Amino acid sequence: NYNPFITKKDDESEEDFNKRKEAVDTRIKTRIKTVLGKMLELGKITKEQYDEAVSKAEKGLEFKQGSLAQSTVKYSYIVDAAIQESIDALVDVKNMSPDIAEKKIYSGGYKIYTTQKTDLQNIAEEEMKKDRYIKKSRKNKGKHSQAAAIFVDNETGAVVSAVGGLGEEGVKITRGDWNRVTRTKRQMGSSMKPIGVVCPGLESGKLTAASTFNDAPFKIGSWDPKNYTRRFKGWMTIREAIKLSQNIPNIKALQQIGIETSYNYLKSVDIPVVEQDKTLGALALGGLTQGATVTNAVGAYQAIANNGEYIKPHFVTKLENQKGEEIYKPDAKAKRVLSKQNAFIAQDILLTVVRPGGTAPYCSISGVDVGAKTGTSNDDVDRWLCGFSPKYTGAVWYGFDEAETVYFSGNPA
Repeated sequence: NYNPFITKKDDESEEDFNKRKEAVDTRIKTRIKTVLGKMLELGKITKEQYDEAVSKAEKGLEFKQGSLAQSTVKYSYIVDAAIQESIDALVDVKNMSPDIAEKKIYSGGYKIYTTQKTDLQNIAEEEMKKDRYIKKSRKNKGKHSQAAAIFVDNETGAVVSAVGGLGEEGVKITRGDWNRVTRTKRQMGSSMKPIGVVCPGLESGKLTAASTFNDAPFKIGSWDPKNYTRRFKGWMTIREAIKLSQNIPNIKALQQIGIETSYNYLKSVDIPVVEQDKTLGALALGGLTQGATVTNAVGAYQAIANNGEYIKPHFVTKLENQKGEEIYKPDAKAKRVLSKQNAFIAQDILLTVVRPGGTAPYCSISGVDVGAKTGTSNDDVDRWLCGFSPKYTGAVWYGFDEAETVYFSGNPA
Protein backbone atom coordinates (compact mmCIF):
# COMPACT_ATOMS: atom_id res chain seq x y z
CA ASN A 1 0.00 0.00 0.00
CA TYR A 2 2.90 2.36 0.75
CA ASN A 3 5.45 0.91 -1.67
CA PRO A 4 7.15 3.91 -3.39
CA PHE A 5 8.78 1.72 -6.05
CA ILE A 6 5.76 0.90 -8.16
CA THR A 7 6.35 0.10 -11.82
CA LYS A 8 4.26 0.75 -14.89
CA LYS A 9 2.00 -2.12 -15.92
CA ASP A 10 2.11 -3.42 -19.51
CA ASP A 11 -1.44 -2.30 -20.29
CA GLU A 12 -1.29 0.97 -18.32
CA SER A 13 -1.17 4.41 -19.93
CA GLU A 14 1.35 7.02 -18.78
CA GLU A 15 -1.50 9.14 -17.42
CA ASP A 16 -2.97 6.28 -15.37
CA PHE A 17 0.46 5.32 -14.06
CA ASN A 18 1.17 8.90 -12.90
CA LYS A 19 -2.23 9.04 -11.16
CA ARG A 20 -1.51 5.76 -9.36
CA LYS A 21 1.96 6.95 -8.35
CA GLU A 22 0.54 10.24 -7.06
CA ALA A 23 -2.02 8.34 -4.99
CA VAL A 24 0.74 6.25 -3.42
CA ASP A 25 2.78 9.40 -2.65
CA THR A 26 -0.26 10.96 -0.98
CA ARG A 27 -0.85 7.84 1.14
CA ILE A 28 2.83 7.83 2.19
CA LYS A 29 2.73 11.52 3.26
CA THR A 30 -0.55 11.02 5.14
CA ARG A 31 0.79 7.98 6.96
CA ILE A 32 4.06 9.73 7.87
CA LYS A 33 2.16 12.66 9.35
CA THR A 34 -0.17 10.33 11.27
CA VAL A 35 2.80 8.56 12.87
CA LEU A 36 4.60 11.83 13.62
CA GLY A 37 1.44 13.21 15.23
CA LYS A 38 1.22 10.14 17.50
CA MET A 39 4.92 10.46 18.39
CA LEU A 40 4.34 14.12 19.37
CA GLU A 41 1.25 13.19 21.39
CA LEU A 42 3.20 10.53 23.33
CA GLY A 43 6.13 12.85 23.94
CA LYS A 44 8.58 10.88 21.83
CA ILE A 45 9.51 13.99 19.82
CA THR A 46 9.34 17.77 20.42
CA LYS A 47 7.07 20.23 18.54
CA GLU A 48 10.17 21.56 16.76
CA GLN A 49 11.20 18.06 15.62
CA TYR A 50 7.59 17.39 14.54
CA ASP A 51 7.38 20.57 12.43
CA GLU A 52 10.74 19.87 10.78
CA ALA A 53 9.81 16.26 9.95
CA VAL A 54 6.36 17.23 8.58
CA SER A 55 8.01 19.85 6.38
CA LYS A 56 10.35 17.22 4.92
CA ALA A 57 7.44 14.84 4.34
CA GLU A 58 5.43 17.53 2.53
CA LYS A 59 8.33 18.15 0.13
CA GLY A 60 8.47 14.41 -0.60
CA LEU A 61 11.00 12.01 0.87
CA GLU A 62 13.77 10.60 -1.28
CA PHE A 63 13.56 6.80 -1.12
CA LYS A 64 16.49 4.65 -2.22
CA GLN A 65 15.67 1.13 -3.28
CA GLY A 66 17.82 -1.48 -1.57
CA SER A 67 17.96 -5.23 -1.94
CA LEU A 68 17.52 -8.05 0.54
CA ALA A 69 20.88 -9.45 1.51
CA GLN A 70 20.85 -13.18 0.85
CA SER A 71 22.73 -15.47 3.18
CA THR A 72 25.99 -16.85 1.82
CA VAL A 73 26.17 -19.39 4.63
CA LYS A 74 25.95 -23.02 3.57
CA TYR A 75 23.66 -25.24 5.58
CA SER A 76 21.81 -28.54 5.28
CA TYR A 77 19.08 -29.13 2.72
CA ILE A 78 16.65 -29.59 5.59
CA VAL A 79 17.36 -26.08 6.87
CA ASP A 80 16.78 -24.66 3.39
CA ALA A 81 13.51 -26.58 3.08
CA ALA A 82 12.50 -25.45 6.60
CA ILE A 83 13.08 -21.80 5.65
CA GLN A 84 10.89 -22.25 2.57
CA GLU A 85 8.18 -24.04 4.58
CA SER A 86 8.23 -21.12 7.04
CA ILE A 87 7.94 -18.55 4.24
CA ASP A 88 5.00 -20.49 2.80
CA ALA A 89 3.43 -20.57 6.27
CA LEU A 90 3.56 -16.76 6.55
CA VAL A 91 2.00 -16.47 3.11
CA ASP A 92 -0.86 -18.78 4.19
CA VAL A 93 -1.28 -17.79 7.84
CA LYS A 94 -0.53 -14.05 7.64
CA ASN A 95 -1.65 -13.50 4.03
CA MET A 96 1.71 -11.96 3.11
CA SER A 97 3.22 -11.85 -0.35
CA PRO A 98 6.11 -14.32 -0.83
CA ASP A 99 8.64 -11.45 -1.05
CA ILE A 100 7.46 -9.82 2.17
CA ALA A 101 7.29 -13.21 3.92
CA GLU A 102 10.91 -13.92 2.99
CA LYS A 103 12.02 -10.51 4.30
CA LYS A 104 10.14 -11.16 7.53
CA ILE A 105 11.77 -14.57 8.04
CA TYR A 106 15.25 -13.09 7.57
CA SER A 107 14.81 -9.86 9.50
CA GLY A 108 11.81 -10.25 11.78
CA GLY A 109 13.35 -12.15 14.67
CA TYR A 110 11.57 -15.42 13.90
CA LYS A 111 12.74 -18.76 15.26
CA ILE A 112 12.45 -21.87 13.09
CA TYR A 113 12.59 -25.25 14.81
CA THR A 114 13.52 -27.95 12.28
CA THR A 115 12.88 -31.69 12.24
CA GLN A 116 16.54 -32.51 11.53
CA LYS A 117 18.26 -35.22 13.57
CA THR A 118 21.83 -34.05 13.20
CA ASP A 119 23.48 -37.41 13.83
CA LEU A 120 21.46 -38.94 10.98
CA GLN A 121 22.00 -35.89 8.79
CA ASN A 122 25.76 -36.20 9.27
CA ILE A 123 25.68 -39.87 8.23
CA ALA A 124 23.75 -39.04 5.06
CA GLU A 125 26.07 -36.16 4.17
CA GLU A 126 29.20 -38.23 4.69
CA GLU A 127 27.83 -40.94 2.39
CA MET A 128 26.87 -38.48 -0.34
CA LYS A 129 30.34 -36.92 -0.30
CA LYS A 130 31.96 -40.14 -1.55
CA ASP A 131 33.64 -40.04 -4.96
CA ARG A 132 32.22 -43.45 -5.91
CA TYR A 133 28.86 -41.88 -6.76
CA ILE A 134 30.20 -39.14 -9.01
CA LYS A 135 30.04 -39.92 -12.73
CA LYS A 136 31.12 -37.33 -15.30
CA SER A 137 28.47 -36.13 -17.70
CA ARG A 138 28.85 -37.26 -21.30
CA LYS A 139 26.51 -34.51 -22.37
CA ASN A 140 27.66 -31.41 -20.47
CA LYS A 141 31.37 -30.81 -19.93
CA GLY A 142 32.29 -30.07 -16.33
CA LYS A 143 29.02 -31.45 -14.95
CA HIS A 144 28.57 -34.67 -13.00
CA SER A 145 25.85 -36.91 -11.64
CA GLN A 146 23.65 -35.74 -8.77
CA ALA A 147 21.38 -37.33 -6.21
CA ALA A 148 18.70 -36.50 -3.68
CA ALA A 149 17.96 -38.56 -0.59
CA ILE A 150 15.40 -38.07 2.16
CA PHE A 151 14.42 -40.02 5.29
CA VAL A 152 11.36 -39.53 7.48
CA ASP A 153 10.18 -40.87 10.81
CA ASN A 154 7.44 -43.38 10.03
CA GLU A 155 5.16 -42.36 12.91
CA THR A 156 5.41 -38.57 12.57
CA GLY A 157 6.33 -37.81 8.94
CA ALA A 158 9.11 -35.55 10.23
CA VAL A 159 12.12 -35.35 7.89
CA VAL A 160 15.11 -36.52 9.92
CA SER A 161 17.74 -36.21 7.19
CA ALA A 162 17.90 -34.99 3.60
CA VAL A 163 20.70 -34.28 1.13
CA GLY A 164 20.29 -32.94 -2.38
CA GLY A 165 23.74 -33.10 -3.91
CA LEU A 166 26.88 -35.18 -4.36
CA GLY A 167 30.50 -34.45 -3.50
CA GLU A 168 32.20 -32.34 -0.84
CA GLU A 169 30.55 -29.12 -2.06
CA GLY A 170 27.21 -30.69 -2.92
CA VAL A 171 25.96 -31.82 0.49
CA LYS A 172 25.31 -28.27 1.74
CA ILE A 173 23.20 -25.56 0.14
CA THR A 174 23.13 -21.76 0.06
CA ARG A 175 19.77 -20.01 0.16
CA GLY A 176 18.57 -19.45 -3.39
CA ASP A 177 20.27 -22.55 -4.79
CA TRP A 178 18.14 -25.28 -6.36
CA ASN A 179 16.96 -27.72 -3.68
CA ARG A 180 16.75 -31.14 -5.36
CA VAL A 181 15.07 -32.64 -2.31
CA THR A 182 11.93 -30.52 -2.65
CA ARG A 183 12.05 -29.25 -6.23
CA THR A 184 13.54 -31.81 -8.63
CA LYS A 185 10.68 -33.82 -10.17
CA ARG A 186 11.66 -36.92 -12.16
CA GLN A 187 9.92 -39.98 -13.51
CA MET A 188 9.76 -42.70 -10.86
CA GLY A 189 10.05 -45.76 -13.08
CA SER A 190 9.24 -49.05 -11.35
CA SER A 191 9.23 -47.46 -7.89
CA MET A 192 5.70 -46.42 -8.92
CA LYS A 193 4.45 -50.03 -8.98
CA PRO A 194 3.81 -50.47 -5.24
CA ILE A 195 1.97 -47.14 -4.91
CA GLY A 196 0.29 -47.02 -8.32
CA VAL A 197 -0.71 -50.69 -8.54
CA VAL A 198 -0.28 -52.73 -5.35
CA CYS A 199 -1.69 -50.33 -2.74
CA PRO A 200 -4.79 -49.18 -4.65
CA GLY A 201 -5.34 -52.75 -5.83
CA LEU A 202 -5.28 -54.17 -2.31
CA GLU A 203 -7.43 -51.39 -0.87
CA SER A 204 -10.04 -51.69 -3.61
CA GLY A 205 -10.27 -55.45 -3.07
CA LYS A 206 -9.44 -56.08 -6.73
CA LEU A 207 -5.95 -57.43 -6.05
CA THR A 208 -4.26 -59.79 -3.61
CA ALA A 209 -0.62 -60.73 -3.20
CA ALA A 210 -1.49 -64.02 -4.90
CA SER A 211 -3.30 -62.49 -7.91
CA THR A 212 -1.77 -64.09 -10.99
CA PHE A 213 -0.96 -62.56 -14.38
CA ASN A 214 0.74 -63.90 -17.49
CA ASP A 215 4.09 -62.24 -18.13
CA ALA A 216 3.89 -62.66 -21.89
CA PRO A 217 3.93 -60.37 -24.96
CA PHE A 218 0.75 -58.36 -25.55
CA LYS A 219 -0.34 -55.13 -27.24
CA ILE A 220 -2.74 -52.34 -26.39
CA GLY A 221 -3.48 -50.61 -29.66
CA SER A 222 -0.09 -49.56 -31.02
CA TRP A 223 1.59 -49.79 -27.59
CA ASP A 224 3.81 -52.82 -27.24
CA PRO A 225 5.08 -52.73 -23.63
CA LYS A 226 8.23 -54.64 -22.70
CA ASN A 227 9.97 -55.73 -19.52
CA TYR A 228 13.26 -54.07 -18.63
CA THR A 229 15.20 -57.26 -19.42
CA ARG A 230 13.21 -57.78 -22.66
CA ARG A 231 12.40 -61.27 -21.32
CA PHE A 232 9.08 -62.85 -20.36
CA LYS A 233 8.66 -65.28 -17.48
CA GLY A 234 5.11 -66.60 -17.88
CA TRP A 235 2.46 -66.83 -15.18
CA MET A 236 3.38 -65.22 -11.85
CA THR A 237 1.78 -63.64 -8.79
CA ILE A 238 1.86 -59.88 -8.27
CA ARG A 239 4.19 -60.57 -5.33
CA GLU A 240 6.67 -62.20 -7.73
CA ALA A 241 6.16 -59.43 -10.29
CA ILE A 242 7.16 -56.80 -7.71
CA LYS A 243 10.11 -58.89 -6.53
CA LEU A 244 11.46 -59.21 -10.10
CA SER A 245 10.13 -55.80 -11.23
CA GLN A 246 8.37 -57.23 -14.28
CA ASN A 247 6.35 -54.61 -16.16
CA ILE A 248 3.76 -56.71 -17.99
CA PRO A 249 2.02 -58.25 -14.92
CA ASN A 250 1.80 -54.82 -13.29
CA ILE A 251 0.23 -53.29 -16.39
CA LYS A 252 -2.31 -56.12 -16.51
CA ALA A 253 -2.99 -55.71 -12.79
CA LEU A 254 -3.67 -52.01 -13.31
CA GLN A 255 -6.11 -52.87 -16.10
CA GLN A 256 -7.95 -55.03 -13.57
CA ILE A 257 -7.86 -52.38 -10.83
CA GLY A 258 -8.84 -49.43 -13.03
CA ILE A 259 -7.13 -46.16 -13.88
CA GLU A 260 -9.37 -44.00 -11.67
CA THR A 261 -8.73 -46.17 -8.60
CA SER A 262 -4.97 -45.84 -9.02
CA TYR A 263 -5.14 -42.13 -9.83
CA ASN A 264 -7.26 -41.32 -6.78
CA TYR A 265 -4.98 -43.28 -4.46
CA LEU A 266 -1.89 -41.47 -5.75
CA LYS A 267 -3.63 -38.14 -5.19
CA SER A 268 -4.41 -39.18 -1.62
CA VAL A 269 -0.68 -39.57 -0.86
CA ASP A 270 0.28 -36.35 -2.66
CA ILE A 271 1.97 -37.83 -5.72
CA PRO A 272 1.66 -34.96 -8.26
CA VAL A 273 -0.43 -36.73 -10.88
CA VAL A 274 -2.39 -34.74 -13.47
CA GLU A 275 -5.21 -35.65 -15.87
CA GLN A 276 -2.71 -36.55 -18.61
CA ASP A 277 -1.33 -39.26 -16.30
CA LYS A 278 -4.48 -41.35 -16.54
CA THR A 279 -2.69 -44.00 -18.61
CA LEU A 280 -1.35 -47.47 -17.87
CA GLY A 281 2.22 -46.43 -18.62
CA ALA A 282 2.17 -43.46 -16.26
CA LEU A 283 0.42 -45.06 -13.28
CA ALA A 284 1.96 -48.54 -13.47
CA LEU A 285 5.45 -47.73 -14.77
CA GLY A 286 6.04 -44.24 -13.41
CA GLY A 287 6.05 -42.17 -16.59
CA LEU A 288 4.34 -39.19 -14.96
CA THR A 289 3.94 -35.90 -16.83
CA GLN A 290 5.55 -33.84 -14.07
CA GLY A 291 7.47 -36.60 -12.34
CA ALA A 292 7.82 -36.58 -8.55
CA THR A 293 10.29 -35.32 -5.95
CA VAL A 294 11.93 -37.58 -3.41
CA THR A 295 9.76 -35.76 -0.85
CA ASN A 296 6.64 -36.87 -2.74
CA ALA A 297 7.94 -40.43 -2.98
CA VAL A 298 8.99 -40.78 0.64
CA GLY A 299 5.53 -39.69 1.81
CA ALA A 300 3.80 -42.32 -0.31
CA TYR A 301 6.07 -45.09 0.98
CA GLN A 302 5.80 -43.80 4.56
CA ALA A 303 2.07 -44.58 4.43
CA ILE A 304 2.90 -48.24 3.74
CA ALA A 305 5.45 -48.41 6.54
CA ASN A 306 3.12 -46.58 8.95
CA ASN A 307 0.48 -49.30 8.71
CA GLY A 308 -1.62 -47.42 6.17
CA GLU A 309 -1.63 -43.93 7.69
CA TYR A 310 -0.21 -41.12 5.54
CA ILE A 311 1.42 -38.06 7.12
CA LYS A 312 2.65 -35.27 4.84
CA PRO A 313 6.47 -34.97 5.16
CA HIS A 314 7.49 -31.75 6.88
CA PHE A 315 10.75 -29.97 7.77
CA VAL A 316 9.52 -27.69 10.58
CA THR A 317 8.27 -28.58 14.04
CA LYS A 318 7.17 -25.01 14.83
CA LEU A 319 7.71 -21.36 13.90
CA GLU A 320 7.79 -18.63 16.55
CA ASN A 321 7.71 -14.85 16.13
CA GLN A 322 9.98 -12.39 17.91
CA LYS A 323 7.73 -12.52 20.99
CA GLY A 324 8.11 -16.30 21.28
CA GLU A 325 4.52 -16.88 20.15
CA GLU A 326 3.90 -19.98 18.06
CA ILE A 327 2.45 -18.84 14.73
CA TYR A 328 2.81 -22.04 12.72
CA LYS A 329 2.88 -25.75 13.39
CA PRO A 330 2.65 -28.22 10.48
CA ASP A 331 -0.50 -30.24 10.09
CA ALA A 332 0.96 -33.65 10.86
CA LYS A 333 -2.36 -35.42 11.25
CA ALA A 334 -2.38 -39.01 10.05
CA LYS A 335 -4.78 -39.81 7.21
CA ARG A 336 -5.74 -43.43 6.63
CA VAL A 337 -5.21 -44.43 3.01
CA LEU A 338 -4.81 -48.19 3.53
CA SER A 339 -6.33 -50.54 6.07
CA LYS A 340 -3.84 -52.02 8.54
CA GLN A 341 -4.35 -55.42 6.93
CA ASN A 342 -3.63 -54.17 3.41
CA ALA A 343 -0.63 -52.16 4.60
CA PHE A 344 0.75 -55.34 6.18
CA ILE A 345 0.38 -57.20 2.86
CA ALA A 346 2.06 -54.35 0.95
CA GLN A 347 4.92 -54.36 3.48
CA ASP A 348 5.31 -58.12 3.14
CA ILE A 349 5.42 -57.93 -0.67
CA LEU A 350 8.16 -55.30 -0.52
CA LEU A 351 10.19 -57.41 1.93
CA THR A 352 10.64 -59.96 -0.86
CA VAL A 353 12.43 -57.36 -3.03
CA VAL A 354 15.27 -57.27 -0.50
CA ARG A 355 15.61 -61.03 -0.21
CA PRO A 356 17.78 -63.21 -2.49
CA GLY A 357 16.45 -63.14 -6.03
CA GLY A 358 14.87 -59.70 -5.61
CA THR A 359 16.15 -56.52 -7.23
CA ALA A 360 17.51 -54.95 -4.01
CA PRO A 361 19.21 -57.62 -1.84
CA TYR A 362 21.94 -55.06 -1.04
CA CYS A 363 19.37 -53.27 1.16
CA SER A 364 19.08 -56.11 3.66
CA ILE A 365 20.06 -55.39 7.26
CA SER A 366 20.71 -58.31 9.57
CA GLY A 367 17.95 -58.66 12.17
CA VAL A 368 15.84 -55.83 10.68
CA ASP A 369 12.81 -56.10 8.41
CA VAL A 370 13.51 -53.94 5.37
CA GLY A 371 11.18 -53.42 2.41
CA ALA A 372 12.20 -51.63 -0.78
CA LYS A 373 11.53 -51.04 -4.46
CA THR A 374 13.93 -50.06 -7.20
CA GLY A 375 13.01 -47.88 -10.16
CA THR A 376 14.53 -46.95 -13.51
CA SER A 377 12.96 -44.56 -16.00
CA ASN A 378 13.13 -44.84 -19.80
CA ASP A 379 16.65 -44.88 -21.28
CA ASP A 380 18.15 -45.36 -17.79
CA VAL A 381 17.85 -41.62 -17.14
CA ASP A 382 16.60 -41.79 -13.54
CA ARG A 383 17.49 -44.31 -10.86
CA TRP A 384 15.32 -44.66 -7.75
CA LEU A 385 15.26 -46.61 -4.52
CA CYS A 386 12.39 -46.26 -2.06
CA GLY A 387 12.12 -48.31 1.08
CA PHE A 388 11.57 -48.56 4.80
CA SER A 389 12.61 -50.12 8.08
CA PRO A 390 10.36 -50.29 11.17
CA LYS A 391 11.55 -46.79 12.18
CA TYR A 392 12.32 -44.81 9.02
CA THR A 393 11.27 -44.53 5.38
CA GLY A 394 13.64 -43.28 2.69
CA ALA A 395 13.64 -42.31 -0.98
CA VAL A 396 16.68 -41.76 -3.18
CA TRP A 397 16.94 -40.41 -6.73
CA TYR A 398 20.14 -40.58 -8.78
CA GLY A 399 20.79 -39.11 -12.22
CA PHE A 400 21.83 -35.86 -13.92
CA ASP A 401 20.26 -32.40 -13.65
CA GLU A 402 19.91 -32.39 -17.43
CA ALA A 403 18.57 -35.83 -18.25
CA GLU A 404 21.03 -38.29 -19.76
CA THR A 405 21.58 -42.03 -19.58
CA VAL A 406 23.18 -43.28 -16.39
CA TYR A 407 25.82 -45.90 -17.19
CA PHE A 408 26.40 -48.34 -14.38
CA SER A 409 27.26 -51.89 -13.46
CA GLY A 410 25.20 -54.19 -11.31
CA ASN A 411 21.54 -55.15 -11.10
CA PRO A 412 19.65 -52.80 -13.46
CA ALA A 413 16.06 -53.50 -12.44
